[in-house]
Amino acid sequence: MNNYDDHIQFADNVIERSQLPESQRGELHQLIQRIQQRQNDPNLYLAVIGEFSSGKSTFINALIRDNLLKTSALVTTAAATRLRYGQEINIEINFRQVPEIIKPRRFWTRNAISAIIRFLENLGLDFDIVTAIEDFLNDAVAFLFSLFNSSNNLTNIITSEDIRAKGIDIREFIHKVTSEEEIAQEVIDVNINHPATFLQNNIVIIDLPGTNATNTRHAQITREIVENEADVAIVIIPATQPVSDTLAEFLISTIQSSLDRCIFVVSRMDQIRQREHNRMLANVRERLVDQLEVNPNKLYSCSAQVVMDDVTGEQQAVNNPEFWIEQFTQMQVEIIESLKAERNAIISENIQGLFGQLFNQIKSYLQSQWNQYKEKESKIQKETIQDIEYFKNQQYRECINMIDRTASRSENKINDHVDNFRDRTTAKVKEAIFGASDWDGLKYVVNTKVATILREQQNLLSDSIQNECQNLSQSAHEVGQYFDKKITEVYRSLQALGGRVETNSVFASSNISINTYSVISSAQQLNSSSFGNAMAGLFSHVFRGLLDERKQKIWNEIRPKIYNCFAEIKQQVQPTVKKDADNLKTAINQRINAYITHYKSVVDGMLNEQKMELQRLTQLQATIQADLGEIERRQLQIKVNLR
Repeated sequence: MNNYDDHIQFADNVIERSQLPESQRGELHQLIQRIQQRQNDPNLYLAVIGEFSSGKSTFINALIRDNLLKTSALVTTAAATRLRYGQEINIEINFRQVPEIIKPRRFWTRNAISAIIRFLENLGLDFDIVTAIEDFLNDAVAFLFSLFNSSNNLTNIITSEDIRAKGIDIREFIHKVTSEEEIAQEVIDVNINHPATFLQNNIVIIDLPGTNATNTRHAQITREIVENEADVAIVIIPATQPVSDTLAEFLISTIQSSLDRCIFVVSRMDQIRQREHNRMLANVRERLVDQLEVNPNKLYSCSAQVVMDDVTGEQQAVNNPEFWIEQFTQMQVEIIESLKAERNAIISENIQGLFGQLFNQIKSYLQSQWNQYKEKESKIQKETIQDIEYFKNQQYRECINMIDRTASRSENKINDHVDNFRDRTTAKVKEAIFGASDWDGLKYVVNTKVATILREQQNLLSDSIQNECQNLSQSAHEVGQYFDKKITEVYRSLQALGGRVETNSVFASSNISINTYSVISSAQQLNSSSFGNAMAGLFSHVFRGLLDERKQKIWNEIRPKIYNCFAEIKQQVQPTVKKDADNLKTAINQRINAYITHYKSVVDGMLNEQKMELQRLTQLQATIQADLGEIERRQLQIKVNLR
């Protein structure tokens, strides 16, 4: 029992759930369509192969009991002739160029025009009128012929109606097509309907081109038809030339893989003496085994010519024609049975091939999916940070050390600036005091000049501290860039693994910078009030005694106050720098935490995808393993049925 529909439906279901690439699914669906087309085709196709003059045409004529095909071969054409059942003989031929035999002839038009002109002249019409009529008729005929030729360029298919319309006998035309080289070489393919009893069994006979021709197209047509269309191929072997080297070479090079579906028929056995028949058949079988490596279950022998002589009423050249006629009839019955059996076998083999291809593809696909999973799993282990806490702490320590070094350098430089401006301020104040030439000048220095010097130096010191703070801020930015570079390399590895990395929000939320105003304002907040109070106390006794003595006394009292003022600046700046450094550390720590949190979320997402992929593959493997087992079971079932 053949469960073709069940097998095909099963295969279709496997394809749909297999998750195979679309290209492979398309190929498998095409295989199914070809199997279904063959399964649903009611016709059985019988190809007939033979060398020229092997008796191939006579054999086909004997099958249909009609002398339809000319027995001379189509040496120059690569065309297949298909004969199928029809209530009457009809033909359809596809030509490269329509032969002249069915084109309209122009000679009768010329004669007709001449007769018309003579008739008009006899009527006594004016010469110019007659000439004009003649020109018109010639132009009209030329136009009609050009129109006919143009339409035939669109279609070169000639049917029985076309042939009958030209008054040509269809049988005569078939003979010309199958025998006259000038016509045969223009033939692409021939389709004939015939009311033969043999064809009523939904059999289509395909007369293939002769095998012993130099035209490589013969071999191509034979291969395509035998492999893709014919259910059975009959190979005609004339008894007068059993299994010639040219025939064996053609069969091996063209249809070697299909030789098991061939029926070998030894023709013209009537030309061999009766006592030589068995030896002849044994010789042919031996040649088939030696040359083709095929040993047919049954080797048929026949005399198609005897059958045809009986059909045409020709005098028989053998003593016992009934033997050959009965043998041929029995062979026809067995050919029909072989066609049916081979059709089932071909469909079964095609389903076997479908199952084999499906088996290999889904098995290979499953393996490739597992390989991809394992490869990605290995890359995740290799490319991702395994100890994320250690990595985070390591990055934090490196960045903190960089900030500490930068802050220490900035603090030292600010202290240097304060000392330099202290010394410069002290020198300018001293110069102003000792440079006073009289009491009024000294009074001006004490009341106004000293404060002016202090403000000027304060502004200059503020500018220097501001520049240094900007350097500190720039260094902090460089620390952030250093970390960004390292984390970018880490993220590139994630992206290479297919991780969805979006860091814009991380960058936006963790910029590293400091507010330099806090340090600068500390530098600007000189203790002016206490310094002013100290100076006021000085003014109460500054103008007693000699001028030089008073200058020295004023200087001795102002100098430590200036030193104390700049010392206070140092005391105010140092904690502020430390505080800003701590703020930078906090910012970099937040930045690192933000990146690490984001990194962990990306890796967790990848690991979750791998987990889901593992679940998918596990389920897919279970499905495919079950399908593979069922495919093997069905293949075994088909194999058993083929025996």
